[in-house]
This record gives sequence, C-alpha cells and structure tokens, in this order.
Amino acid sequence: SAVKNRADLVIFQKATTTQSGRIREKKQRNPKETEIVSHREAIDRGMISVWNKLYRKSLFFGIRYPEGYVYEDIATTHKVIYKAKRIVIIQDVLIYHRIRRDSISSSKTVRSVQDKFRHQILRYQDLVEQEYPEKKIRMKLLSGALSYCVYVPHFENEELFRYAERVISMEKTVPRNWPAKKKLAFRMWKTNRSLFYGSCRFYR
Repeated sequence: SAVKNRADLVIFQKATTTQSGRIREKKQRNPKETEIVSHREAIDRGMISVWNKLYRKSLFFGIRYPEGYVYEDIATTHKVIYKAKRIVIIQDVLIYHRIRRDSISSSKTVRSVQDKFRHQILRYQDLVEQEYPEKKIRMKLLSGALSYCVYVPHFENEELFRYAERVISMEKTVPRNWPAKKKLAFRMWKTNRSLFYGSCRFYR
C-alpha cells in the first residue's frame, strides 16, 4: 500500500492480546479497503500512537522524541502526521498489542501522569497553531488535567498543577462520554475542591 499509493505514512490496524496471549480480535472492515486521509482526519480518528504506522524516514528529519519521558508519542506523532504529504489507512492487522497489568498504559504513577499531561499540553499548543479545531482536542487536555490533579501532589510541580486547575476551571460542563467515576470527580472539583483533594484515593 505504501508503494502503490505513494504514501509517506501508512496506518494499519492492531489486535489486542491478553497477558496470557489470548487474542481479542476486533471486527475489521474489508481488509482490501484502503483510505487516503487528510492530516486532520488521521488525528480525528485518534491515530496518535507511534507503533501502528509505517513511516517514510524523511518525516523524522528535525523531529525527535523527548528523552527521559514516558508517553513521548503524545508530544511527537502529530508532528509527523502533519509533515506527511500522503497518509493511507489500511485495514490489515499488522501488530499485536499485548495488555500487561504492569505496563505504562495500564498503571498510573506520579511520573507517568505528569509526563502524559506535559505532552498533552505540547500537543494541544501545536495543534492549535495548525488551526486544528480547538474544541476537539480540549477534551483530551481536560482529561489529562483532571488525572493530574487526582494523582500528582501540587508540590511536585506547582506550575503544572496550576495549569491543570486552569484547564478544569475553564470547562463549564462535564463531557458526556466520560465514565461515571470521572464525571463525579469533575463535579466534585467544581463544587467542593477541599472534598475533591481529600477523596483522591477513591478516584485512583
């Protein structure tokens, strides 16, 4: 598909496997179906992971993943997407993603939540500069801000903590697609911040 469609970036599908190796196949569309999409469409569909793509090497000229951090693809993949002149999505499953209880994405630590929110801020700022619809990415930033306030003590990074609080305070309504526990945390932060911070163990 990369050669046939002269693609700079090919996005393929994944299948999830459990820690024991059992494959959880998700229903795929016609595996022969190929889509050519815009930068915005690729980001709209949540194509920000680094590991489900084939890249033209030149896309990374001038772009580097932040060293010493986790969730570094959040701060980087969108830049590569915007450099690609031709993006192709194929329906073939070409990677198996194993879910582990102790993986970075399955467990939360002060460091991982802090790094993730820091990179979400950078991505938000970059995409706004690219004139990407601000409302579409604000929810990701809001989710990261709420997680930051739950998991990271304010003294770890006072500047990031205040930024997170500003993000939450600017949003008036709770996102409809959030799980009930997260909606409750948002409403509690809005109505009784002392109770919210006193109840953080429950939300973790």
